[in-house]
Amino acid sequence: MNEIIVAVVGPASAIGGTILGVVVQHQLTRRHSKASRLHDSRIALYADVYTDLHITSRWVDTITHDDRDYSGTRPDRAAIGGRMLLLGSPAAQRAWQEYEDSEHDVWFYIREEGIGFNGPDERIDPTHPVIVRLRDAVAGMHEAVRADLA
Repeated sequence: MNEIIVAVVGPASAIGGTILGVVVQHQLTRRHSKASRLHDSRIALYADVYTDLHITSRWVDTITHDDRDYSGTRPDRAAIGGRMLLLGSPAAQRAWQEYEDSEHDVWFYIREEGIGFNGPDERIDPTHPVIVRLRDAVAGMHEAVRADLA
């Protein structure tokens, strides 16, 4: 009787171990694949964020002291915001919100002051608090992205 038990238990253990190994390997592969997809999605998101930051930085240079053209095609801000909520780290989400809020404040200041940028006298002082806040927000967003991808 013991021989029968040994004869059945031995192969059954080998088969069970093989099946368990395949299941564990499959789970590990799925986790790695999911992490890889998340990383790739974050790279695409942050590429759009960097494009937007670059255009904003050029725009700030234009409205503060320079007559350079700041044209460029901005990525869709609403899409970036949605993707940021899904994919961004909490630090990147906070930095994105600060960046959007600070740019909004610059636009509000421009409208309230009636600045038309028709000449050098219609520029915003580069040390004005709304400009300093926006530049700090751009730097903060860069820092959050670098930390998230490190």
